[in-house]
Amino acid sequence: MKNFNFLKSGRIKEVCFIAFLLIISLFFHFFYKNFADNDSFFYIREAWRLRTEGIFTTDFPWTYFSMIREYGISLWWGFLIILQPFTYFSDLRIGIKMAGVIFTFLGLLIFYLTIRREKVIWPFIWPLFYLFSAPNILYRFLMVRPQIISTALSFLLLSVLARGSIYTVIITSFLITWIHFNFFFVPIVIYAVYFLAKLAVEKKADFWKGAGVIVGVVLGWVARPDFWLAGKLVYIQIVDLFLTKQAKIPLLFGAENEPLLWITLLRNFWPTILIFIFGVFVLAKFYFEKYKKGEIFKAGDGEEIFTLASFILASGFLFLTMFSARRAYDFWVGFSMLFLASISTYLLPKISFKTRELLESVFKYGIIVLFIFSLFYSIYKNDRSMKEEAFRPDRLEEASLWLRENSKEKDIVFNLNWARFSQMFFWNQKNYYIGGLDPIFQYIYNEDLYWKFHYLSTDLVTKKTCGKEECKVEDLEDTYEVLKNDFKAKFVFLEKEQNPAVYWYLEQDERYEKKFENKKEVIFEVK
Repeated sequence: MKNFNFLKSGRIKEVCFIAFLLIISLFFHFFYKNFADNDSFFYIREAWRLRTEGIFTTDFPWTYFSMIREYGISLWWGFLIILQPFTYFSDLRIGIKMAGVIFTFLGLLIFYLTIRREKVIWPFIWPLFYLFSAPNILYRFLMVRPQIISTALSFLLLSVLARGSIYTVIITSFLITWIHFNFFFVPIVIYAVYFLAKLAVEKKADFWKGAGVIVGVVLGWVARPDFWLAGKLVYIQIVDLFLTKQAKIPLLFGAENEPLLWITLLRNFWPTILIFIFGVFVLAKFYFEKYKKGEIFKAGDGEEIFTLASFILASGFLFLTMFSARRAYDFWVGFSMLFLASISTYLLPKISFKTRELLESVFKYGIIVLFIFSLFYSIYKNDRSMKEEAFRPDRLEEASLWLRENSKEKDIVFNLNWARFSQMFFWNQKNYYIGGLDPIFQYIYNEDLYWKFHYLSTDLVTKKTCGKEECKVEDLEDTYEVLKNDFKAKFVFLEKEQNPAVYWYLEQDERYEKKFENKKEVIFEVK
């Protein structure tokens, strides 16, 4: 009978719940034929290339006028390595889907393990509430990107800092940095908040775990080829990007690097706003009663540290979401869930009886109502996004294969949209492209060339373009000469709906010859 003790211990429920998370992951990835993110095409193809050519082959000439060509792709190396098993599918698009299933499942599982470590009430509800808290979060979970894992590990890091060994701190910090080097600063930020919370609650300083975080981050950095070049590249994507945005230089920033619109916050994230406000009220009530009892300076415990730290982190990432980059909402929502879970478990029972009874009722019924609403709303909105806005599995296939079959090795393609690089590279590695992955890499490589690309990309110019942010008449240059001599482009690729003016110009000018056209895309040869 001892072999069946797990049935009595409640582990069967946990096993069933974990299996349910896997089923959810399978369903949402394979129910839709489209892909939530186009960069997943780059990741899987580059992972395939590393597997077939050697995992230390980090040189990357395909983004020709970009700092990525100068420094290689070791910035993403850790994530590309864990993608290797999914590159054995004959159709790499199936590999993307399978990778998405596993990463979504792991992200939810890590979040659940964090919740379970903290022994909060309703442990099964929080991972699902996080997933369905907003359509933006659900859609993000369907992407094949490193932040799915690194974000979940960040939540776990706070837990192991509050109640864990230095070894788990080192390992978690290492994994965050190694998988997603762009997030190397996240473990440091989480530790800094934990340090302040511990100092405020226990009146003690914990430098030892800070050393563990630094060791993990450094190991995550150097455990990659060309780690010094990776450091330079991450400096561009974080520091140079931040300085460029602060200077109001109008680059073609990706949407995730723009602040979240207030209307989107109120429309999609209001359940998270409400639970965050509720948590803040309970936290304030707890400290107010503690102050009235004269215990405000009395040392607390690890539970209070976790609660206070999750509140500070949620507040900080909310600020970043609204005033810097919307990509921070993954952290804001996740830490808000941890904050509410810990508030309801640790602090709410310590509040005076009359107030506690009311707040517990609000919490119990409020969570149920908000979860049910978020579940249906997020699924509905996500369904529309996956069908109307997500990327078709064959998008750019026809045009890219035409280029592959009708061009010479290393011919340069002037891709007017930097974001289309990933899918073009997926189908065709024979040619080089102007840029991709992030325009900041093009801007830092050569500002003059960037602006000449920028004005054509935005369809603001046709016959003439300019290599300065603010153009004067004397700064204008003939577009053909720019394409031919500055970019050495053999072909121009564009989407007709996105660049109708440039399309009309290329079609009218005899120095270009239309070589390929379908309903949406067109390719011109530069004579």
